[in-house]
Amino acid sequence: HSFPTRRSSDLFRAFYGAGWLVLHHPTLLFDRSVQDAVQNAVVCPMLRGVPYYHPAYEALLYAPFTLLSYRFAYVAFAFFNVFLLLLCYRLAPRAADPRIARVPRSLLLFFCFPAFMAIAEGQDCIVFLLLACLLWRALASGRDRTAGILLALGLFKLQITLALLFFLALYLPAPRRSRLLLSWLPAAAAVALVCLLITGPHGMLTWLHLI
Repeated sequence: HSFPTRRSSDLFRAFYGAGWLVLHHPTLLFDRSVQDAVQNAVVCPMLRGVPYYHPAYEALLYAPFTLLSYRFAYVAFAFFNVFLLLLCYRLAPRAADPRIARVPRSLLLFFCFPAFMAIAEGQDCIVFLLLACLLWRALASGRDRTAGILLALGLFKLQITLALLFFLALYLPAPRRSRLLLSWLPAAAAVALVCLLITGPHGMLTWLHLI
């Protein structure tokens, strides 16, 4: 089930392998030797596999795609990302800078090179972009508790999410900051619990060691 170009599908190789593992051997999700063996078996042989080190709950997103062969799963995930990009087009805020506002939004999103590369490489960036758009909508309409939950769901991009949480907590007024944090904490705990239930305590320790 190899795909024509290794470079374009390396990252999705790791996601596909993680999705397969979470369905069949979730406690071994972060075992590097198992990751390599699974990727060689269900994708194509490679001297060394691509490590999967994202939180375990994200692997649930890729599990349905493993019902397809790797080739078709890669294409299906690309179409899935394009669909998410269409949603981002509808949800994203208007440009604040008038010079950027003169550029058609379709050019900014659909002809954006980073977005193209994210889709070509099978990355999860478009998923996070959609969460960011929903987060902006929630904050703009004063739904701070919803914003906190959305931030917790974005923990598969750990560094970015924690940075966003820090700056939002720093700049939001005290009542809004409290609502955001009081919804983020239990939502983040729920995400951690899901990860624990998927991999078990040993798997969680392996993940911490891996990152």
